[in-house]
Amino acid sequence: MARIRQIKAYAQSSAVMVLLSLSFFPQKSRGGDIECETSAHSPNEKDVSTCIKYIKNLAYENCCNNNCFGTSCTTMQECGEAAVAMCGVCTLGACWHCIDAAEFLELVRAKCRADLGGTIRVGGYYQTSGIILNFVIFNSADGITAQSLTQ
Repeated sequence: MARIRQIKAYAQSSAVMVLLSLSFFPQKSRGGDIECETSAHSPNEKDVSTCIKYIKNLAYENCCNNNCFGTSCTTMQECGEAAVAMCGVCTLGACWHCIDAAEFLELVRAKCRADLGGTIRVGGYYQTSGIILNFVIFNSADGITAQSLTQ
């Protein structure tokens, strides 16, 4: 959670500088970084998978970060104790096809799953390379300001 808070703070401080380098639909980047922050407080894998499936089913709709203030994060979906969000740059160019966003979240789910007390839990984020956008899996009780998911 500490790193996720740092991501939110960094996104708020650097959004204007990064604004200029974005295109509307960035190419999928497999060179991004995955950071795991799985703990006993992280959401269970079943709820995480349900959220990812919902995002994936939106296919080629635009998943966008529309929250330009506060956390600079848009909650994409909440499912039980899980929530997934897009954090970072907030501009017209901060959109990805939802199917690509789901792929990034799936990479986090696959790498960051851990059996904690008999329950598989997942927590962490995927940071795209080249631009400052993070796709975050977190406990819905932690709350990141929700905004509209698609444009």
